[in-house]
Amino acid sequence: VKFVITAFLSLLVAGGALFLFLYFGNRPEDVSLRIETRDEVEAGETLTISIPYKNVSRLPLRDGELTIILPPGTRVKEGGSEYEAPARITKTISDVAPGEERLEELAVRMFGGEKEVKEITATLAYRPENVSARFTKDASKAVTIIRVPLGITWEIPETLSQGQDVDFLVRYSSNSRDLFRAMSLRLDYPPGFTFVDADPKPSEGNGIWNIGDLKAGGSGVIQVRGTVSGEEGEVKTF
Repeated sequence: VKFVITAFLSLLVAGGALFLFLYFGNRPEDVSLRIETRDEVEAGETLTISIPYKNVSRLPLRDGELTIILPPGTRVKEGGSEYEAPARITKTISDVAPGEERLEELAVRMFGGEKEVKEITATLAYRPENVSARFTKDASKAVTIIRVPLGITWEIPETLSQGQDVDFLVRYSSNSRDLFRAMSLRLDYPPGFTFVDADPKPSEGNGIWNIGDLKAGGSGVIQVRGTVSGEEGEVKTF
């Protein structure tokens, strides 16, 4: 009797597992989900992200939730204000009827290095009507930063002698179409460097310049003079 009961329960469990595998493993798609935006963007410019999704099943979809994950450092523009994007943006979705298509949009600004690739991901969780299990649909989109809004270049000797006087230039420029307000530039000097003079003069101490507003395509240059001391072969990082 114990053997028969054990065998029956084993067959029941195996049959249930096989049913769940066949049902959930081969069931058709309920939802189509995409992320639409440009492939390339300039760092700091406003980018519109469109996330269309559609119920492609014959049943209403209940208990929907859309989760959007933006790259670190992204800022979201909403209602005339701007804020740093949280780790996850979660939006509750009302019931989606069969064949119904909806659209979620975000206006953002991304920041990063030139040629850096940023990934946007979205997950739509839902429950088909008359089904207790919840399912998810994922989508992703890669965006490449093709240009950064600000550039800094150095003109400085690669080798120096002990106690040598050194003059170097720091050039800054704007590659953006927008105006940058209240800009400042700070130079960090290595140990062994003694500041002597600069043109223009620093605004604060020996290493901070208040540039002010930097218009689109604007540029400037700072000339610094000083002396360097150190050991032979020592690397100095400015």
